[in-house]
Amino acid sequence: MFLTSYRATPNQNTPNSTSPAKCLINRKIRLHIDVLRPKPHHPIKRDTKMEWQYNRHHGSVQRTFSPGQQILAKDYHNNNDSWTQGYIIQRIGNVTYKVKVQDSIWIRHANQLRPSHLPDKIQQDPSIPLNILLDTFNLPQQPPEASQSTEAGMQDLNIRKSARTCYPTHLQVDPQLKSYKRHN
Repeated sequence: MFLTSYRATPNQNTPNSTSPAKCLINRKIRLHIDVLRPKPHHPIKRDTKMEWQYNRHHGSVQRTFSPGQQILAKDYHNNNDSWTQGYIIQRIGNVTYKVKVQDSIWIRHANQLRPSHLPDKIQQDPSIPLNILLDTFNLPQQPPEASQSTEAGMQDLNIRKSARTCYPTHLQVDPQLKSYKRHN
């Protein structure tokens, strides 16, 4: 106790009449009484530049959703991690949302939601997109007739064939000799 109070007390024999501790370590040492005294309140400024650098480096994305927005929500039912389509009902907290998915209401964190660009209802008839695709590329609607030979069909499609006539040999183990021999 004596040494602590001696080191913390200002002294006329030290430079600038400061305490020995301040001369040695260039700051005031912490005493028991400092713990009891309240510190003056200094509002902490946010270091926005540091936040921006951290978010850029770690790929952080600000996610905000509005009510009625189509989203994909993480589905944890039946031990199956999948994404289910729904929409936002309301925002509950800073990053928590109430979500309507199928016939139920879920509460999800913003990290468990993704914006959806899927249509509301998926078309059940797969022939419609196929017809659009065939029309776009001017392809025939009907498959080619089976009476054509496969070689003639390949020549029409200009498919390249291998010119190799000799195939490489493979090594096989001869069980009696327990060594490798060439197999043609």
